[in-house]
Amino acid sequence: MKRIGILIGPYPWLLDQADLIVTAVGADRCHLIIHDYSGWKSQYIEARRRVRRYGVCGTINQVAFYLLASRLESERDERTWREVFDRFHRKYPRLPIATIQDVNSLEMHAILTNAELDLLVNMGGGLMKAATFNRPKMGTINVHPGLVPYYRGANANFWAVYHNDFKKVGVTVHQVDSGVDSGPVILTATIPVYKDDSLLKITRRAYESGVNMLITALVQFQSSGNLPPAKACDDKFAAYGWYGLTHYLRFLSRLKSLND
Repeated sequence: MKRIGILIGPYPWLLDQADLIVTAVGADRCHLIIHDYSGWKSQYIEARRRVRRYGVCGTINQVAFYLLASRLESERDERTWREVFDRFHRKYPRLPIATIQDVNSLEMHAILTNAELDLLVNMGGGLMKAATFNRPKMGTINVHPGLVPYYRGANANFWAVYHNDFKKVGVTVHQVDSGVDSGPVILTATIPVYKDDSLLKITRRAYESGVNMLITALVQFQSSGNLPPAKACDDKFAAYGWYGLTHYLRFLSRLKSLND
């Protein structure tokens, strides 16, 4: 029996996708790990990283978007994390669940080691270092809401729309290595984009498509011990990052330019 860890970010719709995986694989074979970004430690680590990468002006542009996000994003998940989590916990009362604030912490390493995982699935968790992603026996795979190798990094589908590259909006399941979404590719799929979409709609659609593909691969993994063959990622394309208010306004204009 192969043990599978599922690492997710703290969003109700990601917990919905974890639910599908647990149902398909079996709760007795899974371990859920929640990366809680809201803690001060996670916020501090992220703030330092963004200032180093984007500079003060770029970070201010991102903050401006977040301050207006509730008005700009027309589609939101109105469910609270607590109500979705409580329902999930009632459904799987014996499923091991852990919450961490740093995916590369000693706490995370201890969880992975004690769970004796064969494979870790990352869906919206943080960027992992080798000491983390190599800890499970067969490493870690990532559900990336973007089409690798063309759009790697954070918010990949955002940037595909931003560049008017609608045919390269999609999702990738790949092995995790020390690069940014640069590990060998296992599965890919494109997804449609519509004029009335929001970023959340596109992101959720990508994860839903990715998890549908992933479940088939995990069922195969349980029976044979092997995942589908992976092919090397051509990482000559740049990895993207976070966006700000000015980027988001252009993203919206690209969506509006789509034909009905």
